[in-house]
Amino acid sequence: MRGTIVAIVTTCLSLIAPAATRAASSSSAPLAHTFSALLHSRGIEAFAAPDPDEPGRFVAALSVPHGDLLVVSARQPSTDAVAQRIAAAQFRDVYLDLQATPTPEGKLFVQDSNADGLSSAPQNDAIDIVYEDGTKTMVFNGDAKAQHLSRDDYDARFDAADRRYAHALTVLITALQSQE
Repeated sequence: MRGTIVAIVTTCLSLIAPAATRAASSSSAPLAHTFSALLHSRGIEAFAAPDPDEPGRFVAALSVPHGDLLVVSARQPSTDAVAQRIAAAQFRDVYLDLQATPTPEGKLFVQDSNADGLSSAPQNDAIDIVYEDGTKTMVFNGDAKAQHLSRDDYDARFDAADRRYAHALTVLITALQSQE
């Protein structure tokens, strides 16, 4: 009997541990905290920068009053106009330009609840949502079945979105720190 209970507990823990590890392994989490702290320390609510890894792509973020972080990464056909707005510190306008880009291919838009990075499972009803290419929506609420995905597919999509979001945040942090 005792051996059976130990086996059941061990099996349960082996199923729970990967989920806990995955939720804790978000590469965007420390970056979101760093970027939010930089925004707040400078008293700004929006920031934008060109993506140095991909000419013609820009990244912009908007911190909303209740603590969420909205980040968009997209190509913009009028690169000179966007670059001029960044030079003029018109970051909110750049954010709006990228949201309305006529080039949705490769666009990433992240609604980071609580500005704490992506989490594959909700905490305190803080569900993160990622939009890709203007058409694909991924809700990170821990419920793969509701989105008609296997757990492996859900995890793979989370990992891909988290990597892209971490890259966007890194671009923003690097650009913001270079202004010091």
